[in-house]
Amino acid sequence: MTLNPVLLLFLLYSSANSYAFYLLLENGGFIAFDRFFLIDSVVSVSAFLIQIFLLLFFLVLYRFFAQGGRPRLELKNGYGYFLLFLTAAFFCFNQVTGSGRAGSGFSFGGGSILNIIFVLLQPDLLFFLISPFLRSSRLFNVISFVFLISMLSRGWMGSILLLLIVYLVRFYPVRITARSFFYLAFLGFFVVIALPFLDGIKWGMRSGMSLFEVYSQVLSKNYFEIIGVVLDSVISRFQNINYAAYALQNSEFFHYSLLQGDFLWFYQGGIINSVYCKLNSCVVDLNLFSAETLYGETGLAWNIDPGLAGWISFLYGYVIFFFLFMILLLLLSYRAFSKFYGLQGSLLLGCFVYIYFFHGWLGAFYNFVLYGLFFCLFFRAKIFKGVHDL
Repeated sequence: MTLNPVLLLFLLYSSANSYAFYLLLENGGFIAFDRFFLIDSVVSVSAFLIQIFLLLFFLVLYRFFAQGGRPRLELKNGYGYFLLFLTAAFFCFNQVTGSGRAGSGFSFGGGSILNIIFVLLQPDLLFFLISPFLRSSRLFNVISFVFLISMLSRGWMGSILLLLIVYLVRFYPVRITARSFFYLAFLGFFVVIALPFLDGIKWGMRSGMSLFEVYSQVLSKNYFEIIGVVLDSVISRFQNINYAAYALQNSEFFHYSLLQGDFLWFYQGGIINSVYCKLNSCVVDLNLFSAETLYGETGLAWNIDPGLAGWISFLYGYVIFFFLFMILLLLLSYRAFSKFYGLQGSLLLGCFVYIYFFHGWLGAFYNFVLYGLFFCLFFRAKIFKGVHDL
């Protein structure tokens, strides 16, 4: 048996959304921000069918481009040392300035040269695009450890899943034997047991608590009860049917708000749009607009994700352009990634189609594709050819 990360994510997202769909029907709605939102059963079923269609479509698309047997790309040590320096520097920068923490709403008043450099270089994104293809396993392990510490220090518990995905892509095919199954089962058990501490670190880092305070707070409560609560919270992170159904039930409101210019269109996202919005006044994206709508306040530092199903539900006649845009984007991206990065490239893109695109984190996905295509051009043009030989 081989562990395929794309198939793993398909099963993970399908299971989580199916379970959430069952709860949505059972309860007649969902609770968010201490409020109950009533959702019609027909709306729930419609939103779920849209999600299942998308999940299956993405899997079929991946399978089509994964047929090629092109050799995997190998990057020499020069790229690894550059990535290690950049990841470590970004970690130090965030520790010193306090920026980068999830949900903090931190921003540099008046700008910062270092911040601009890191925004343009996107260290976390470069980790996904470079580390799976490094020739040196030792460098990969060191960089992965620094990346994990950096992400956890900013309150991103999802870094554990991201690191697992990168590992499975890098070492694909990872075959399950009796011995490896034992190791994976032990690792999975350890992660579940450690969930209260990981969740404590997540919220502790976001609120500026020390590790000692985090551990003291976790140990002062019923540990096994916390495991159940955190595990349920982790599972819920892989579903967005609640918000997709909310968008569908209130489709007229979202459609009118979009045409009125209250939030950005689906094609407006990524680093290019971010630079434009730094120089000009822009409205918020759908995820932040949805959070402000449900929560009842503006200026929030966090958002929610109605996802692609949410977009489909209220675009009405414009949905044709959405599908054309989505299909063209994915076809071009898969063709470029599979041709240049090989099978690992198709795997990597297929994973982030679920992690970013399906969830509606469009800006993050556009950046992933854009930077991935830039690397293709970078290598094709053989810029700084001497770096390849380091």
